Amino acid sequence: MKKRKNFFIDLIMLPLCLIIVYPFFFIVSTSLKPPSEVASNPFGLTLNLTLNNYLYVFENVPILRAFFNNVIITTSSVALIVIFGTRLYSIGIS
Repeated sequence: MKKRKNFFIDLIMLPLCLIIVYPFFFIVSTSLKPPSEVASNPFGLTLNLTLNNYLYVFENVPILRAFFNNVIITTSSVALIVIFGTRLYSIGIS
């Protein structure tokens, strides 16, 4: 009976895992295609893999600036959450 139960759980979990994993696969496969192939066949697989898209991003997008902006936003958000969370906890609002 336990093997049958595990089989049904596996049968339910497999489609859920595919739903979760497919977007990551799509992002990676699309990023490795040339732009012309993305436009003509966005969901298909390709044999013409290229890293030119990553090269373009590193040359033309200010990644360090974006990373620094992320650090500022994240640090200030966490600091405000900790400050207000401890204040609300100290006055008894939970």
